[in-house]
Amino acid sequence: DGAIEQCDTPDRIVLDPATEYVAKFTEEVDTSRVVHAAYLAEPMDSAEFEGEPVPASATVRELARGLVRDTREFIPVADQSGAVVGAMRRSRALGVLVGDAK
Repeated sequence: DGAIEQCDTPDRIVLDPATEYVAKFTEEVDTSRVVHAAYLAEPMDSAEFEGEPVPASATVRELARGLVRDTREFIPVADQSGAVVGAMRRSRALGVLVGDAK
């Protein structure tokens, strides 16, 4: 007699659980291994970007070293073809990395 509590992307399930059950179920998940740069990217005018973009498919964990060293407030995010799809706020990505993503 099970019930579907949330049907969504892994990124949304761990960062925005729909129910208390889902929150409890995912509380021990290392969000930095689940959340991708594409999920954190905000739409922005590409003229505002500077420096090299990070891959949209990369997890925050994969970007960890670069996030610590990078001082840009917004880091451009590029899709597989290299087109910039937005920018992720460095502080939000660091929050995911240290477990303070909410």
